[in-house]
Amino acid sequence: MRINLNKNYQYLFMFILIVVVHLPFLDADPHYFHSTGRAAFTDEGLYAAQSRNFVNNGSFLLSSSDALIKTPLFGLSLVFPFTFLGISLAIARLWVLLLSTVVLIFFIGRKVNFKILLFSIPFVFFEYYIFEYSQFCMAEMLSIPCVFAGLVFANNAIITKSSKQLFIGITFISVSYFLKIQFIYTLAIAPIYLFLLWIFNKENSTENRKILILSFLFSAIYLSFYLLFWYVPNYNLFNFVMQNQSEAKFIDINNWGNRAYELAVYYFLNPYHIIWSAIVFIVIIVGVFNLKKLTHSKFFGLIFMLFIWLLFEGHKFVLNYAPSRYFVAIFFVLGYLACLILMILFETKKFKIFTIIVSLLLLFGQLINYNKLINERTYAIRDINLYFANEKLENNLALGAWAATCTWSSKYNTMPIWDQYFNYKSPLTNLKPRLIIIEKNEEDCSLLFKNNHIDLNTVSDSTKNFRIGDWDLTAYWIKK
Repeated sequence: MRINLNKNYQYLFMFILIVVVHLPFLDADPHYFHSTGRAAFTDEGLYAAQSRNFVNNGSFLLSSSDALIKTPLFGLSLVFPFTFLGISLAIARLWVLLLSTVVLIFFIGRKVNFKILLFSIPFVFFEYYIFEYSQFCMAEMLSIPCVFAGLVFANNAIITKSSKQLFIGITFISVSYFLKIQFIYTLAIAPIYLFLLWIFNKENSTENRKILILSFLFSAIYLSFYLLFWYVPNYNLFNFVMQNQSEAKFIDINNWGNRAYELAVYYFLNPYHIIWSAIVFIVIIVGVFNLKKLTHSKFFGLIFMLFIWLLFEGHKFVLNYAPSRYFVAIFFVLGYLACLILMILFETKKFKIFTIIVSLLLLFGQLINYNKLINERTYAIRDINLYFANEKLENNLALGAWAATCTWSSKYNTMPIWDQYFNYKSPLTNLKPRLIIIEKNEEDCSLLFKNNHIDLNTVSDSTKNFRIGDWDLTAYWIKK
């Protein structure tokens, strides 16, 4: 087979470009706009803590946190860079950035075509939340590209009637919930579309029925693997975590309209998004009015599946707790819907100028945002980690939701703690921590110590106060 080096180089150049623009942020704090919730400020540490503990001190305790039970493959993947490259926040972030970018460019971009990558620069890669979360060590930023890659391969399987392409697609989608269980609903996207295709496309009924059955079969194989090798062995812990996180998840049905409006305004009409939101809305409306062009494209199936994905994501607008990371998938889907529509319209002379203008206009706005983000970087987390790096206390325990965030460069084992959740009973006696890092008002641990009448000033021999983002923290060194 003859290899087109020029074509390969353009994908490699795009990969390098995307990675390079993120490098200045790998040791920076999450942007201040995230300060409405702890989100990435604590979650990066929480989801990497058990992998770090294992590499640092050989300790592996699944019941020390709810993180690994929800993200087994993500935690396992972090062991590799931590073992061979060392443990640091920058290494963890770079690992996730490289893997997600590889999937987006080499598995998705090459499978569609290079135009999708060009349109995705302003619509996806530089979209505020996607850009921000691509720099964070979080499972979502691997799961979301895997879902999209799965849908790309599923669409190709429909076109070519290839069971191999379908198997690869279902594999990618299954990897997404192996990385984080919350993405298990994406298993239904391809089968739903395939079922509708079988019902309404009578010309290829036999072939469509075959590929529909195979989609169920391949999905069942991976789901059975997950259940047998992860859910069943950890049945009690898994159910405990899922039950806790599903309680009071949705607001009262009578307030759904107000809640959806509130979140839509906050996420889509904020200063970093309003231009993006307006342009994406215009592009999708133009696509709807030119539906015939879309239906004749080989990417129509992919567009349809993205709309199904978007419908699934709609439930997030009525959640009680709706941090920005929950909406990254929505921005991702909308961005790629716009990209696919523009890519199809670009092939027609009538819309060529339109696609170029809206893309360049958005790119100009995103570059302005990028410049603002460069100038608004802060490094509180980096500085706190440098402070704690001087303490090489192997096998000592640092306790608290912020502990892992603050001790990337030390040899502490870390464990989060919340009242009435993990390890909350007699924490000083049972866990024997050397260090506790909590917010002054104890909101990060659900008032655990206050509720149990524990005065941390009394049981500690020294303290240090510091601030990260909007949060005032105190580190307590517990008396030996």
